[in-house]
Amino acid sequence: MYSTLNHVVQDEIQAVFQTLPFPFFALEADEATDVGNISILIIYIRYRSSLGEVTSRFLAVRELTNTGADSIYNTMHSVMADRGLFDVDLVGLATDGANVMVGIKTDVATKFKEECP
Repeated sequence: MYSTLNHVVQDEIQAVFQTLPFPFFALEADEATDVGNISILIIYIRYRSSLGEVTSRFLAVRELTNTGADSIYNTMHSVMADRGLFDVDLVGLATDGANVMVGIKTDVATKFKEECP
C-alpha cells in the first residue's frame, strides 16, 4: 500500500517543482505506529505555489525499521533524494516536538542543520 502512494506522489511532486518560482521548501514529519504495530514516517512538504500561496502536500510514507534519529534522518534524506529535492533549498522542518526529532545533540533537526545550514 505504501509503495503505491509513494509512486503516485513522486510524479506529482516532480511536476510541481519544475514550475516553481520559489526554490525553497519545508518538511513536516511525524512518526507513528499503525494498527499492525509497524512504525511509519509520514512526510509532508510545504512550498510557495506559482500563485504565491503556501501549500502543504503529502510527500511520502515510509516504514521505519528503527525509530531512532539516524533511521528517521536517513529515511527523510532518502525521500528527498528520490524526489529530486536536493536542487531546492530546505528552509524549515516541522515536527511534533519529540526528543528524537528536536532533542539536544543527536536529533533529526540537528542532523539537517549540519547538512542544510
